[in-house]
Amino acid sequence: MTQLRCGVLFAAISVPGNLVRAKAEAGKPEQVDAFLAETLQGGPVIYNRTDHYYALTSPSIAARWQTPPDAYVRFGGQRLGCLGDDRYLGVPAPGESDPCTAFIAYWSVPVAAPGELCDSITVLRVFNVGDHLCGEASA
Repeated sequence: MTQLRCGVLFAAISVPGNLVRAKAEAGKPEQVDAFLAETLQGGPVIYNRTDHYYALTSPSIAARWQTPPDAYVRFGGQRLGCLGDDRYLGVPAPGESDPCTAFIAYWSVPVAAPGELCDSITVLRVFNVGDHLCGEASA
């Protein structure tokens, strides 16, 4: 795994694993990966064993990032975050996409082409709904 600096070629929106699984209505990594590939239209996503998914987006989102207080409901003390300038992300080797063999991280949705990223607005829309689903599931 390589540590890459965020904020130059990409930023990463961090989404807690429980939020992703609730939105996907799935528990198996393969099902969650398929859900992410479809809903984020093939944009690259990394899963890390800290139980966070990182959707790689345009670096410009980091400069504008703020979590509106009424947009996301806290669930388990976790919120969406954004890794931008001067933050580093562990990036798995190309082809490291098997959750069973990955040690620390794997490509939940591999990079399809150089420079292809997730649309940050799509990521926020998908997981704003997912956050509410988590709250309902825990009630």
